[in-house]
Parts: sequence; C-alpha cells; structure tokens
Amino acid sequence: MKLYIIRGAPNARKAEAVVHHLGIDLAFVELDILSGEHKKEPYLAINPNGLVPTLVEEDFVLWESHAVMVYLAERTGAQSLYPTGLRERADANRWLSWSEGHFGRAAGQISWEGFMKSRLGMGETDPAALAGGIEAFHRTAPILEARLAGTSAFVLGSEVSLADFSLAATQGFWDKASVPLGSYPAIRAWVSRLEALPAWRASAPPPAIIEEPGVAA
Repeated sequence: MKLYIIRGAPNARKAEAVVHHLGIDLAFVELDILSGEHKKEPYLAINPNGLVPTLVEEDFVLWESHAVMVYLAERTGAQSLYPTGLRERADANRWLSWSEGHFGRAAGQISWEGFMKSRLGMGETDPAALAGGIEAFHRTAPILEARLAGTSAFVLGSEVSLADFSLAATQGFWDKASVPLGSYPAIRAWVSRLEALPAWRASAPPPAIIEEPGVAA
C-alpha cells in the first residue's frame, strides 16, 4: 500500500496523521511540488485532479483526503478515530463536512495568503483574500471554541478523531500566518493537546518550510 503526499500539504497531513496514529504499514511516496510533479504524468494517471493525498492498495486507488482518512480508519477498525454508532458517526461526519466547508477553509485561506503562498514562490499576498479569510475565521471559530469548551479534550470527546485531524490540517502554518487565535483559549488548548500527540508531530510540515530562510519546499 502506498500513500502519495506532498510534505507539508494540509490535506496530505490529514491522512499522514491517521497512518502514524494507527501504525499502518505503508510506503509514503513524496511528490515534489516545486517541479509540479503532482500535475504531470504518471501521477495524473492515478489522480486526475493533480492533488494529494492518493492511496493506492493493489488495484484500488482512492483520492480525496476525507475518503482516504475514513477508509484507513475503517480498514483497521479504529472506532476511536471514527466511531461506529449511528449518531456518533453522524456527529463525526458533521464536523468533517464543517471543516471542509467552513472552519478549515477559513484557516486554510489565512495560512495560504499569510504565509504559504509567498513561501512557495506563488505570488504576493492578496490583501482582500487575506481579509476575507480572517473574517470567515472569526465567523466560524466561535463555533469550534464552544464545542471544545464543552468536551473533554477533543472535538468528539476525550480521544482524538478524524475530525480533529481535519480541522487542524493547516495548524503547522498558523503561527507564521498569524491566524488570530488570541480570543479563542479552548482552540489554543486543543492545539497544544494535538501537538503532544506523536502522530501529529510526525505529520508536521518539514522544518525547512517553516523555519529556514530562503528555502521553499
């Protein structure tokens, strides 16, 4: 089994964290974003979107980050990551969908415009786009803040789940992009709990992207 990724890419990080958390034995295939490897053949033959992650297991090819996360969790019977109860799974799916369409999108827009875009040499910050991301973040963050303030530790309760990995996918860039967490103490505490998890640390963006001046990856 292989998982095609770009190191540091938020959607790839979701799947990487699941792999590390569950101890799944697979081969990571790292694509070079700077050379555009993900937009060329032969990768387009397995993922016509030219995006990551893509999971390949024999003749089965699966792309889209949430689909990959769910498949890996179900394949290994990881009920803590992806609960099996009808209402519990509906709750997990609700937060996965909300991440994709709301909070994760807002945090991702800030992360991209505030740091990643220039770091990868893909243009200057668009002030209007950055302001839009910040506005969307402040619209959605209070919802996550209220949820985390009312649970034991993570979004679904006392144990980390797919929802946490999805919602925090861009977290490795939040400091550099100045994502406005100041008025959200429950979210900041949640980030600290995630950062204490070996699987989350193992899936973090490489230091060369975050720290080393003049290096893009």
